[in-house]
Amino acid sequence: MLAQGAAREFIRAPGGEITLRLLKPGDAYGLVPLVDGKGNATSLVTLQTCEFLVVTGANFRAILQHHPEVFRDAMDHLCREARQAYLWIATLA
Repeated sequence: MLAQGAAREFIRAPGGEITLRLLKPGDAYGLVPLVDGKGNATSLVTLQTCEFLVVTGANFRAILQHHPEVFRDAMDHLCREARQAYLWIATLA
């Protein structure tokens, strides 16, 4: 999670970089790899000095066991991101 600063999340495409979103304090980054255990499909570049709060996969799984509400929040976040991606893809058609 971005605690302080600003960053840009992007993907690399054949024509260059595509900005997915600008992160501000409180925004999560890297939730998908925490859930599925695979690498991140996106990259991040800081736009100013940043401070991040980092949770390892093992710690995330322990948190989920003791606080199931975190799982619901994580799924809500992933669903919002998926819906935003669908809307963005629709603009390309």
